[in-house]
Amino acid sequence: MHWPNSHIFYDILAQTASPGFAIHAQSQLEEAEQQLTQMTAQTDPLCQASQQLVARIAALKYAVSPIRKLPADILLEIFSRVEDGHDWSRFHHLSTNAHFRHVFRLASVCSYWRQLLLTAPRMWPTTVALQTSGFISFPQHFDVVNTLLQRSNPYLLNITVDGLRRDVGTYLHSLVISIAMNVAHRWRSLRMEFDFVPFLRHAQTPGPLIHLTEISLHGMDWNETDQPSAFFLDAPKLTRVLLRTSNTTKLLLPWSQLTKLHLEGVESPGFLAVLEQCISVVNLHLVGYICDEDAIATSALSATVSLVYLTHLQLSVTEDHCTFDPLFRHFTFPSLINLNLNPADALADDLLEFEIGDFFPSFLARCSALRNLTILSSNMNETALDDILRNIPSLTSLTLSACFNCVDDAFFERLTYRATDLVPPAPCLQRLHLESVTDRYSQDVVLAMVRSRWWTDDTLLPTPRVARWERIYICGCFPPEVVLSDAFRAAMAELCSEGLVFEVKERR
Repeated sequence: MHWPNSHIFYDILAQTASPGFAIHAQSQLEEAEQQLTQMTAQTDPLCQASQQLVARIAALKYAVSPIRKLPADILLEIFSRVEDGHDWSRFHHLSTNAHFRHVFRLASVCSYWRQLLLTAPRMWPTTVALQTSGFISFPQHFDVVNTLLQRSNPYLLNITVDGLRRDVGTYLHSLVISIAMNVAHRWRSLRMEFDFVPFLRHAQTPGPLIHLTEISLHGMDWNETDQPSAFFLDAPKLTRVLLRTSNTTKLLLPWSQLTKLHLEGVESPGFLAVLEQCISVVNLHLVGYICDEDAIATSALSATVSLVYLTHLQLSVTEDHCTFDPLFRHFTFPSLINLNLNPADALADDLLEFEIGDFFPSFLARCSALRNLTILSSNMNETALDDILRNIPSLTSLTLSACFNCVDDAFFERLTYRATDLVPPAPCLQRLHLESVTDRYSQDVVLAMVRSRWWTDDTLLPTPRVARWERIYICGCFPPEVVLSDAFRAAMAELCSEGLVFEVKERR
C-alpha cells in the first residue's frame, strides 16, 4: 500500500515474528481503539494523529486476525473465490478489462500476500485473448501480457488471437503472434480469428504440441502455390477442430484422431480424401458442397468408406441447389444417430435450397442406427420424400421445415399404418414436426394417419409393426388458408386428452 502512514502498518507486521507478540497485540489494539474514540470526540477525525491511530489499529487487527494463521494453500483458495463478476481464469484486454483488479489489491496488502500471489500460477491468466485493438499506441502493454503469462506457468493455456486490425502495422501483428508462439508448448486450445496462412508460409514447425486438444482457425485463404503446412500435425492430443479454409488439403492435421470436426470449405478439391482419414470422428459438421472434381473422383470407386464412430452429422450448403450427393454415395455411417441438412445461414430471409440428390435414400438405408432426421429448406418433391420414408427403418423423429414441394396427402397416406403392411414405412417413427410446409393435404387424411399409429395404454390390440406416436406438430405457411373443422378440432382434443401431443396450426 502507498498511503502516508503505510510505514506504521509495515512496522507492526514486522513485529509479528517476535516472541509473545500475540499476547500483547490484543491489549495494544484495545488501547488504540480507546484512544481513537477519545480523540475523535475532541478533535478533527481527519487530523494526522487520528489517521496514524487508524493505521495502527488496521495493522494490529490484521496481525491478530485468524487469516494470518491460515496455510498458504488455504489462503490462496480464499483468494481464488474473490469475485468481481468475472472468472479470474480469463484474461482479455488489459487496457480495458478489470479481471485482475482484486488480485492486484490483494497483492498490495502486505509483502507476504504479494509474494504468495506472485508465486501462485493458478491466480494468473490461463485463458488469454490477444488483439491489436487497444495497444496501437502502447505496444509496451504486450510486455505486461507476457509477464502475466509467465506467472501462470506451468498451467496450460487457452489462447485466442482476435481478428487483427488491418490499419495497424506488421510490427504489432508480429508482437501478437510472437506472444502466442512463445507459449506454444503450453497450448491447450488455440483460436485464430484471422487469416493465419501468411504466418504459416514462413513459420517453422513448433515441435510436438503435446498439450493441444482443440484448435479453431478462421478464414484461412490459401494460394494454389502454397505448400501444405505441417504446423499442427504433431499434436497427439488434438481431437477437436474448427476449420474455415479455402483449401482443406493445404493444412496437414492428424485427421485420424479427431473426434469433433467443424469444416467450412468442403468445396475445395480433395475434400473427400481428407474425410476418409477421419476414422475416429464422432461429431461432424460440414459447410459448403462437394465440388465436381470430388464427384468425378468418387464415381469410379465401388466400395464405400465407413466411419464407424460417427453419431452426429450436420450438412450445411452455402450455394443454392448444391448437394452433398458424392458424400452420400461414397460413405456409410453405421452408428449415425442424428442427421441435420440445412442452409449455412438458417436465419436468412431468403433460404438457400438443399439438393437432396439421387443417392440420399440409399445412404439412409446404410445408416441403420439413425434416430433423428432434420431437413431444412429442401426442394425435394413427393417422390424423393417417399423414397426417404422407405429407407428410415430406425428413425424415431422426423423434422421437415421450409420443404415446400413434398408434403401432401400422399405423404400422410404413406405414413398411415395398415395391418396388412408387411414392411410399413418408418416403423419406429414417434415424433413428426412439419413447419412452413404447404397446405396440400386434407384434414381427414392427417387424422387417419394419426389414429392408425395411436392407441392408449389400456387398448388391447394385436402387436403392431409400428411405434406409437408421441408428438405431432404441423404448421403450414402458404395459402390456401387452413381452417380446422369442428370435427377435426374435437378429434385432436380427444387424442390430446389420451396423452398424445398433437397440434395443427390454423392460418386465418
